[in-house]
Amino acid sequence: MKYKWGLVFSILLFLVILPLSLKVNFFQNDDWYYYEAVQNVYDGNFKLHEDMGPTLYLQIIFGFMFSLLFGLSKLPVLTLLFSVGSFYVFYLILKKHFFKSHLLSILGALVFFVNPLYVYGIFGFMTE
Repeated sequence: MKYKWGLVFSILLFLVILPLSLKVNFFQNDDWYYYEAVQNVYDGNFKLHEDMGPTLYLQIIFGFMFSLLFGLSKLPVLTLLFSVGSFYVFYLILKKHFFKSHLLSILGALVFFVNPLYVYGIFGFMTE
């Protein structure tokens, strides 16, 4: 596998941050909208809250499927999965187009990943 170092690092990143993500028990910003929307899908109500845009249906469907397996309280783990996935995609972009070195690509993607605004978004529900 050509990009195994980025994948291995992404998995390690996920495993290191997972314990923090499992401890999230608060809503930030408008997270309550999304939790409420996923709960509504459980109840058979597919109508979005009037303040939400129609593009959020996909986010709610992902949240619903994930919460069927792991529960509503574990939705921050889904966000972590997408966040680490974004890290990996950024690593791939850097590796394919900018750097020959796996290490430089990982470090470049880490600059993106440890940005305080990005880190803040990791611990909500699909805030990216």
